[in-house]
Amino acid sequence: MNSNGGHGSSVGVTSTEFKRALGKFASGVTVVTVKVGDTARGMTVSAFFSLSIDPPLIAIAVHKQSKLHSFLKEATDFGVSILASHQANLSDHFAGKRREIVDVQFSEIGCVPVIAGALVHICCAVAARYDGGDHTIYTGLVRDLKHREDCEGLVCFSGTYRAFEKVVKGNRQGAAEGSTRAEVAGMSKTG
Repeated sequence: MNSNGGHGSSVGVTSTEFKRALGKFASGVTVVTVKVGDTARGMTVSAFFSLSIDPPLIAIAVHKQSKLHSFLKEATDFGVSILASHQANLSDHFAGKRREIVDVQFSEIGCVPVIAGALVHICCAVAARYDGGDHTIYTGLVRDLKHREDCEGLVCFSGTYRAFEKVVKGNRQGAAEGSTRAEVAGMSKTG
C-alpha cells in the first residue's frame, strides 16, 4: 500500500483545499535556524510538534525545495524558536514575506542560533531524517531549552496571526465531579 492509502497518485483533494482545511488548525509559529559557517540561517516552519518526552524529541518538516532544507541536510544541530505574540514581523521575514526591513537579533543556545526575544528557544541534535513527500521530516533530540513566562505565543489561524486575549480556564473541581465548564478564549488578530 502506498502512502496515500492505496489510491494511486490522485486522491481527489487539491492542494488549495488541503491548505485551507489545515489552516483551521490553530498553531504556534516557529522559526527553525541553523548555523552555516559564521552565519545564522532560518525559515518559518509551520510543521512542528513534540514527539517524545523520554527522550525529549521534537519533529519538524521542511520543504525539499527550500534553502533551509539544503542547510539541514548537512547540519548536526538546529534551533527552534517559538515566536512571541509581538514577533509576527519576524515570522513574515523568515517566510520570505518581507514587508519591511527587519533587524533580526539572534541569541545562541547550545551553540545554535535562535531568535532573540522568542517565547521558547530549543537546541536540538539531528536525531533522524525521514522522507515525507515534498518535505523531509527531521527529528531533533532536545539538548537545551529556555522559555519565558512574561508574554504570550504568536498563533496562526486560517493564514492570519492571532494572539490570545484571555486564557481558557476549566473548573478543575467541577471536572473532577464530571461536569466541565470553560471560558472561551478570545483570539485577536495581530498585524
